[in-house]
Amino acid sequence: MYRARGQVFRYTHDLDDLLHGLERAGLQVPEAIWEAADLTHYAWEARYPGLTEAVSPEEYRQALTLAERVVQWAAAIVEGGTV
Repeated sequence: MYRARGQVFRYTHDLDDLLHGLERAGLQVPEAIWEAADLTHYAWEARYPGLTEAVSPEEYRQALTLAERVVQWAAAIVEGGTV
C-alpha cells in the first residue's frame, strides 16, 4: 500500500509504525486493522524460537484471522483504486 500511494516503504516488522505511516500518508486506518499491531511480536518470536512459550492453537487462529483481515482490507483498497 505504501508504493501504491507513492510512499517510501521503510523495512520494518513494526506494524504499528507501518500503520501510522499509512495514516500520515492520508489513509484512514479502521480500528479493526489497528489490532494488527499485536502481530508484531510474532516477527521476532519466529526469528528466535525457544525464547518464549510456543504459540497456542487459539493464538494461532486469532493471529491468522487478523492477518487475513488486514490482507483483505489492503487488497480492497489497492484493487479498488482508492489508494
